[in-house]
Amino acid sequence: MNDSTSTPDSADTTDGPALRPRPLIGRRTGPDGRKFPWGPITAVHEIGPYAIVEYRRDASNTSKRAWADHGSTYFHPFIDGRDTGLGLESLDSALVHAIGYRAEGPNGRAADYFMVMIGGVPS
Repeated sequence: MNDSTSTPDSADTTDGPALRPRPLIGRRTGPDGRKFPWGPITAVHEIGPYAIVEYRRDASNTSKRAWADHGSTYFHPFIDGRDTGLGLESLDSALVHAIGYRAEGPNGRAADYFMVMIGGVPS
């Protein structure tokens, strides 16, 4: 088996193993001043007590099953400067989940129910 034609950004193929994607370059300091480990930050959206970090997911240090999401855009809410630990696929969902998280805590379900009611995808 010859992998000489594979590139570091190649997808998984049947004729050989996929190579780990390259790390993404960019700013990695979150609104709380700490290192943001999930990927380079492209924007921070601030609304009252909420700061929603828009970032490109860096899957270069993860298992092979996560490589398909490498470079995808995700949103990560912070509330009053505190990390929620959530990674969501849309800005709308991130804001709804931040509001729900603030009202109910980390195990609340109101945000998921609201997203289903308006036709969105729950987390």
